Amino acid sequence: MYLSKSGMKRINLFVKIFVSLEIFMKKTVLFLFAFCVSASSLSAPFGIEMGMPIEDVDKNASLNDSGKLYDVKPPKPHSLFELYTIQATKQHGVCASKGISKVIDTSVYGTELKSKYSDLKTALSSKYGEPSESFDFETRKYLA
Repeated sequence: MYLSKSGMKRINLFVKIFVSLEIFMKKTVLFLFAFCVSASSLSAPFGIEMGMPIEDVDKNASLNDSGKLYDVKPPKPHSLFELYTIQATKQHGVCASKGISKVIDTSVYGTELKSKYSDLKTALSSKYGEPSESFDFETRKYLA
């Protein structure tokens, strides 16, 4: 069977996309976003309270490459996460925090990653209430 150049390009593109997706699924990380909400309505994720001065979170906090987020070592780290950032200003303190998980090895189907996400979402929902929205980065769709 003979394939035209355009046919070969399509196959090569498909293989590149499939390999990229496989690598992405095997090395995907889980993000946890703590959004700006009233500090009185939530306990402090990672021991970081809304409005907390940057220096009180981590006296060695430094702006990361984005120039907008600070890399920090939180007062109460969680075993699932290895990196933490906060969005904060000198005037208003912390308004958002983010924990970035360790690499979660998974199959090409992402089963292990989806399971970790589900477990974490259940735990957070029981502590803070159901989220108003969720975003699935694989399908690029908002979930109910």
